[in-house]
Amino acid sequence: MSVNKVKKVELIVHNLEYQEVVSTLQESGVIHIDYDALDSLEKSNIFQKNSLNESEDFYRSILYSIDKLIQRAKNLEVELNDKSRAEIVNKFFSSKEHLSRTEFNRLIESTNFTSLISEIEKLLEREKILISENEKLVDRIKALTPLENLSIPVSYIADTENVAIRLFVISKSKFMNFKNELDKDISSPLYEIYLLNKVDNNIYFIILSFHNIFQDIYTILRKNGGEEFNIIEKEGLISQIINSYKNLINKNNDELSRIKTAFYEIIELHGKSLKAYYDDTFAKLMKLKNEEKFISTDSTRYLVGWLVEKNIEKLSSALERFDLIFLKISDPSPDDNPPVNLSNPSLVEPYEMLTELYSLPKYHEIDPTPLISWIFPILFGICLGDAGYGVVLFFGCLLAKKQFKTGVTRQLIDILLQSGVWTVVFGIITGSYFGTRLDLLAVKVPYLYDFVMKFVVFVPLDNPMKLLVLALQIGIFQVSFSFSVAMYLQIKSKNYLKAFTQTFAYIVITITGSLLVSSMFGFYIKPNIKLILGICSGLSLASLLIFSANTEKTAFEKGLGKFFAAYNVAGIMGDILSYSRLLALGLSSSVIAMVANIVAQLIRGSKFNPISWIFSVIILVAFHGLNIALNCLGGFVHSMRLQFVEFFKNFYEGGGKPFLPFKRVYKYSIIVKD
Repeated sequence: MSVNKVKKVELIVHNLEYQEVVSTLQESGVIHIDYDALDSLEKSNIFQKNSLNESEDFYRSILYSIDKLIQRAKNLEVELNDKSRAEIVNKFFSSKEHLSRTEFNRLIESTNFTSLISEIEKLLEREKILISENEKLVDRIKALTPLENLSIPVSYIADTENVAIRLFVISKSKFMNFKNELDKDISSPLYEIYLLNKVDNNIYFIILSFHNIFQDIYTILRKNGGEEFNIIEKEGLISQIINSYKNLINKNNDELSRIKTAFYEIIELHGKSLKAYYDDTFAKLMKLKNEEKFISTDSTRYLVGWLVEKNIEKLSSALERFDLIFLKISDPSPDDNPPVNLSNPSLVEPYEMLTELYSLPKYHEIDPTPLISWIFPILFGICLGDAGYGVVLFFGCLLAKKQFKTGVTRQLIDILLQSGVWTVVFGIITGSYFGTRLDLLAVKVPYLYDFVMKFVVFVPLDNPMKLLVLALQIGIFQVSFSFSVAMYLQIKSKNYLKAFTQTFAYIVITITGSLLVSSMFGFYIKPNIKLILGICSGLSLASLLIFSANTEKTAFEKGLGKFFAAYNVAGIMGDILSYSRLLALGLSSSVIAMVANIVAQLIRGSKFNPISWIFSVIILVAFHGLNIALNCLGGFVHSMRLQFVEFFKNFYEGGGKPFLPFKRVYKYSIIVKD
């Protein structure tokens, strides 16, 4: 339960062996390549960096094509009418292939991927062209449909030597105004209007006019919002043109159907191989990009990296077959900034997600993950605070675990699973089961009721002050604990003066100050004990003022430092009061649950009515489901905030960089043992 110790690795390899060495490093998956160190060496002009070759584009094109096919498969599943085929396609894009290393290599070696990828690219490109063409044809049919009954060929709608023949469209509301202005300004024998169709709010018509007045007609038309309707087709009746477009769409659809079949056949025959090839190609691309990170001389390549101490033997064994290499493994120097690799027990490990969300510890810092792993689910349980909700959350997470085996989502599920347990515990302590108080039930199961009520300590809605006191007590404990951790770290680093004169003073002030403030609100403390508490607080405050900021140079800086040290005492009280949010969240969860039950009961009524009962059940499920979701979100966020803001700030800095080993990453495959 700590930051794993790492060793610095320096590797010099001859050009004759470096590509094979890189492959071996990737297969072993234990080296974190220090790109920052390599960049600084490259800037020194002693070494030079390698440049990528054209293989990068080649690998990327392969990855792009397979990714596009997998994305296409998601729609293909819906488009296929055959259920068994749809299941095959669904498996292709939604699940990883479990392959042994032998089978993985066999799939890659037994398939001609050059022709297969080429075929996929051609099919994807052709499908894209056909879909685009169909969209244009549909738009054109839609535009021409209002003129479908036009009885003259489109070639007739064209200017002659003396007459302009044009097709226009205008809104119905503006047509009469346009016609009146036209009659007023231009003599009717000089033009003729032929109405063609009225569709929706538009009127389509042809105007015949002499050329010398056409511009005047067009000006009046534009003034009234009309516009010329251009027919790009050159010959044939509109109805014939529309039919030809429909026939072309049908022809394209037939070809698209054949392409879908071709996609399915590729997926059925080569789905596993393509996934394996994708992962193998991605590994080659990563290898190529990391080869670029090696800096070189004329005949050698140089690499700097980091290695978790327990993997030294694994790395040495992997590289022992090479002759033209020099391997140096050493401890980090004070100037180094090693990457951080966390190691925690299985129950604690999910909480690494929260640590990473805030910031990883620096290499020489303490890992705060174990320190928050036990308090976080307790705080969450208080926020949700209902045994029924806890059971739903617990079993919901158990089901979700089957779908998510690894990654951040799995860590989140594990955190919520543990939080669900504490929600049940706190719900039992407060006697809340889906917002129902057992002591108020009209019907009480004798033995079960007596057994359950034994565990009820208090009911927050009857006595919210008890919940507030509990929340503040947790705050006092965790704030004091954070200073205790800080004190431990200072003693460990031999900063004894600060540990005992300042940090310990904060611990004393936190505890004694909280007790003294409590006595002002009814918490009884004997006068002589209160005097002792006051003396301890005063001495601790004096210690802070005397020993704080003594390393500052000027009197002003020292005075300012001492002022802020004293000011932090008020901040401690604020930190403790922040835990009162547990009261607000716990009560809101209970109140909303109770309201849901009351509303459902009112809808159900006193007499049995099937419809009323159905509606009441719907109300219960909807209200409680929404309440669980919202309070899980609120409980998670606020429990996390208490750790980040109130707990971490007293001892934890963060700013570490993650340990990211150079290894094969499998997106579509899971490698199992042979």
